[in-house]
Amino acid sequence: MTVDEALEILEIALEHRSLSHVYELVFRRSWQGQTYNDIAREAGYDYDYIKEVGSKLWNYLSEALGERVNKKNVQLVLRRYHKHQQEEQAVNIETATLKNVNDDNGGDRFDELSLPNQDWRGAPDVSRFYGRTDELVKLERWIIQDFCRIVAIVGMGGIGKTALSVTLAEELQIGFQYIVWRSLRNAPPLMDLLIDIIHHISDRQGNLPDTPYGCISTLIECLGKHRCLVVLDHADALLSSGTGREYRQAGEYIEGRENYAELFRAIAEAQHQSCLLITSREQPREIALQEGARARSLFLGGLQVTEAQRIFAEKGEFEGTEQDWQFLVARYAGNPLALKAVALAVKEFFGGDIAQLNALLAEDRWIFSDIRKLLDQQFDRLSELEKKVIYWVTLQEGEVTLADLKTELAPVDSTQRLLETLDSLRRRSLIDKNGAVFSQQPIVREYIEEKMNQQSLEAADRG
Repeated sequence: MTVDEALEILEIALEHRSLSHVYELVFRRSWQGQTYNDIAREAGYDYDYIKEVGSKLWNYLSEALGERVNKKNVQLVLRRYHKHQQEEQAVNIETATLKNVNDDNGGDRFDELSLPNQDWRGAPDVSRFYGRTDELVKLERWIIQDFCRIVAIVGMGGIGKTALSVTLAEELQIGFQYIVWRSLRNAPPLMDLLIDIIHHISDRQGNLPDTPYGCISTLIECLGKHRCLVVLDHADALLSSGTGREYRQAGEYIEGRENYAELFRAIAEAQHQSCLLITSREQPREIALQEGARARSLFLGGLQVTEAQRIFAEKGEFEGTEQDWQFLVARYAGNPLALKAVALAVKEFFGGDIAQLNALLAEDRWIFSDIRKLLDQQFDRLSELEKKVIYWVTLQEGEVTLADLKTELAPVDSTQRLLETLDSLRRRSLIDKNGAVFSQQPIVREYIEEKMNQQSLEAADRG
């Protein structure tokens, strides 16, 4: 269904009342998957005005169509409405005639976007999704305009990678014939995953190659025939730990899953019209090496203050100055999971007064159990050299440079190894890089400080 066909259906639903110019503009651009930011920027309107028009538009259409309409479901609602109208008009018409009517109204094109071609198996509910407008705009541009073949969303645990991947895929539905969402949390064998995806996006139910490399070739062929968006969540489950090793970089694979590297490499290099989107706490090595026009990574940061306030609003009423909010959100790096825990704590222990928690945080650290568990998982994956470097960065309590590290650690480790280790920690989302300087998010620094204190106490007990 094209946007013009959709507007014709709307005109009937609205009893031949036309939408005003700006309402039609927002409808057309939303139908094409643009965000309110895109619409405002390209059409020369203020963002808040376009957002308000959008809200009124969806309310207006909800009333006319008899069910809730928003940017994400407008195509589905219109399809359902149109189908219902056709059924009412053709109760006594033969099946063949019904098919002709459907074809005449663009049924074949519409079927390409129908629900049977979307498999969201295991995808979480993202109805409560906050912010990320800039990230969505960037990712949509990479996938739709720049035709990136593989895109990675990388970030520390709890930062919102999975929610962003689902929201992005929902917003991109209009641009793809097939959408497949899969979790790699249990690190499935590559053959199992490939067969599953191929069965979904093609009519080949048997006679598939009996090797991973053959199935990769078959998948690439399918990705060339159809415009597909494949989302693989929790790709870090495929990656190995550096525990017990003196030196190991991020992005290497666990035993038996090394062939995933070939999948990522093939999708990035082969010519096709589809996109593979992955989420991971670590950037896979193949994606880092392929970074460029057809393979890109988004290192996901935290939420802004206004977005964090919406998380708090779900838990009740809170009070605090603008400085209180900024301090608290910065302290927990805008991590959505951490902010949910903080909101509960402020409500339960401080009656919603953010300033009281901030006063406590100014003198002590408070790492919530859910965040500590996630950071434990990431810290336990580090090699001994990575631990040595991250301890030293933590002790500096600020930004450091490679020259600083060389002065302290070069007698022990080569400059090349230091560079590779810093990059590995960055790809594990445990340090940030801005130009030539490296730093840590406050929540990571506090966690590492806690680790160092524990080790000191344990050493004292042994002594």
